Amino acid sequence: MTARIVAIRDDGSQADVTEGVQIAYDLLRQSLDWGSGFLDTQEVDAVIRLSEACDFPDFEQLIAEVWRKRYADSIPYEERYTTRIPSQPTTEQREAFLAGIRKESA
Repeated sequence: MTARIVAIRDDGSQADVTEGVQIAYDLLRQSLDWGSGFLDTQEVDAVIRLSEACDFPDFEQLIAEVWRKRYADSIPYEERYTTRIPSQPTTEQREAFLAGIRKESA
């Protein structure tokens, strides 16, 4: 990871919180809430934006995982067992997916 995360207090003093944020991110990604899909779209999109901004090493894996889940959820239930779900988005799908997430935060 090359990005540093700095908290700026009201008095202007600063603290590097990079390691703590990385630990919290890792805990979230390994949590039952994440794995079972309990988080809503806004929460998941915030995690994606954090991962991208902090240059976390699993960013591409995260994008593929969330895109695949949303792709599967968009297929009518009765077709889910007969439809092949790609493991990775195409470049165009990836860029459109990320553009939508970035737009929501603007």
